Amino acid sequence: MPSSRYQNRRPAAALAACGRKRAPAVSLAASRSTRRRRTSAGADSSSSSWASLHEDLVELIARRVLASDPVDYIRFRAVCARWRSTTSSPRGRGIVDERFHRRRWMMLPEGHGLYPGHGKLRGFVRFFNLSTGDFVRVHLPLFRDHCVLDSVEGLLLLQRDHDSAIRLLHPFTGDILDFPPLETLLRSTHPPQQVEEEGTEPWLPPPRLIAKLPAAKPDTGLSYHLVECDSEILAITITSIGIPKKVSVYRLTDLMLGRTVPVTSIGGNALFIGKRNLCVRSKAFPTIVGDTIVFVHINELYLAQYHLKSGTLLPASDGSIIGHAIPSPRSIIYHIHTCCYRQEWNKGCIRYQGKSQKWRVKRKWRHGGSPHQEGGKYQQMYFIRSSSKQTTVA
Repeated sequence: MPSSRYQNRRPAAALAACGRKRAPAVSLAASRSTRRRRTSAGADSSSSSWASLHEDLVELIARRVLASDPVDYIRFRAVCARWRSTTSSPRGRGIVDERFHRRRWMMLPEGHGLYPGHGKLRGFVRFFNLSTGDFVRVHLPLFRDHCVLDSVEGLLLLQRDHDSAIRLLHPFTGDILDFPPLETLLRSTHPPQQVEEEGTEPWLPPPRLIAKLPAAKPDTGLSYHLVECDSEILAITITSIGIPKKVSVYRLTDLMLGRTVPVTSIGGNALFIGKRNLCVRSKAFPTIVGDTIVFVHINELYLAQYHLKSGTLLPASDGSIIGHAIPSPRSIIYHIHTCCYRQEWNKGCIRYQGKSQKWRVKRKWRHGGSPHQEGGKYQQMYFIRSSSKQTTVA
């Protein structure tokens, strides 16, 4: 006979007790269901109150979000159908409407030769925000037959492989603008001005002199740079002769008024100087020091940062640029510094890490991409093969 513990035998009193306990269980279940309905009703009420915001208020919030960052604007429109229908869609307007330009976003150079379109990236390209430090990964299969040449106002300038067409891409909305063929470039740029039928007034306004900035001279060792920082244009002078180096920063508006007042604070930002100059908010990147100028120290051959307040010059990060010996893993400083040099930024390379190699990807259509020795200086050139001749575009 099986053991009693495996038998389903209960005394009558126990069964009666169980019967008496079933009613509270049902009542408890009912109370839980009631609380669940009340909670869901409260959540629905809360969500409906946000969804039922007045259209004018939604548009006001949308304008402020868009002024901050177009990426946040896209997220704002994705909250609910009502907000999406009340606000303007960026799709189809990402290029022609400058409000949707991603000015503070840059394409991230991955390093190790992982250029946009590389098979290991599986069609994804990463971007980062110079002001917030946010990183976004975007799927852009377009790069399977395109090469990125430059980035302007957050838009990507591309070249298509099979016909050398130059195109403009908004990486978030997917909008594409095709430029006229390269064969029409010379014909469309000459003469420089057009005259009305009466022959009295030019169609294009004459150029206006804003300020004079002297050119760099080898004997003085001075170099001049213009950088946009917090809606201001700053003029930077760097002296490469003598140790320590001398770095000065001025506001362009002061120079236009004849005042030479050195700037000792740039709002906690860091200015990266190169072929292209960038303003980076130091609070978004812990390894970047605020109120500094980051540039290559020609004499000592390292990436330096000049502190405006103290006037001191220190290395910006570990590693020497001698022999391209930057260690891995790399600091974000080297990624940002590479963004200042298009010839390495668009090829998935990190400046001063590894030896410069020729651009051999898809060489059926493109040639160049590596520094060429010419007249004692390195000069970077891209050659695009058109149907009739080879044209230099940058």
